[in-house]
Amino acid sequence: MRSIDDTDWEPGDPPPDRPVHLVLDATGALGGALCALLARHGARLVATGRDVGRLADLAKETGAEALAVDAHRFDEVACAVAFALERFGRLDGVACLAGTAPPSLEPAHHAVRAALPALRALGGSIVLVSSAAARPDLERLACEAAAWHAASAVRVNWLAPDPAQGPSAGLGEPEEVAATIAWLLGPESGSTTGAVLRPDDDLARLRPRARA
Repeated sequence: MRSIDDTDWEPGDPPPDRPVHLVLDATGALGGALCALLARHGARLVATGRDVGRLADLAKETGAEALAVDAHRFDEVACAVAFALERFGRLDGVACLAGTAPPSLEPAHHAVRAALPALRALGGSIVLVSSAAARPDLERLACEAAAWHAASAVRVNWLAPDPAQGPSAGLGEPEEVAATIAWLLGPESGSTTGAVLRPDDDLARLRPRARA
């Protein structure tokens, strides 16, 4: 696999209509719920993680392209972005679910840095999910990235659950959190960017409740 700088994809090439999303650290309960939801709505997926067995299951369940990636390594995240471009010719959104346990900002930094060149081509969305322990630094990263790249129609939003209770704690069940992430990734969220969603937020004020 080549690095992001070596891809053959050109922004002027006509991409297929179905959106393409990269899900970093997709092998947990939240990642599985998100991939399943995005696939049901017709998205093409690149799912990454370090659990090769779970990735194989995700590929079978959702049709995702599965890649073994350590989201704490920039070169591997950049290669995942390059793979999405080479495989599908576009990238519409990135959900970074890594860095919650133990708390780390590295995956979020890598996701933003690696994905921005591709997302600028069509506009797109980055959703960062982190431990609440990393709240001040990640809040600053999300808000600054949102402000810097708003002119290129790239949106950046952030969710921070309670690290002691897992990625979806305080925000609802994994399916409910996944619905919020999917909404933020998609065009339905409009120009929403720089949003910081905490465990006690009323998410219904941002998006309609997902239908069963």
